Amino acid sequence: MHIPIFAVNMFSSDKKHKISCFSGKIQLEDYVEIDAISFNGVQLGSNCRIGRYSSMRASNHYRLLGKGVSIGNNFSCGDFTFLGAQGG
Repeated sequence: MHIPIFAVNMFSSDKKHKISCFSGKIQLEDYVEIDAISFNGVQLGSNCRIGRYSSMRASNHYRLLGKGVSIGNNFSCGDFTFLGAQGG
């Protein structure tokens, strides 16, 4: 099943194959960065929106990788948001 992801300008990500989406629309605003380096990567629920200049990190320490980040359905965060998970 193909899930539409709407990324506007300069979406960047490390390990894009570690980003998975459930059903529904995913909207990434301008200059969103997703660092998915972790064991389970980043999972985005249905109908998610991540605001401009936001950053998401699935681990904070690369020697002690974390499990990752899972975001539920109908999630929205504003501009300049930092979402992070702990490593180890």
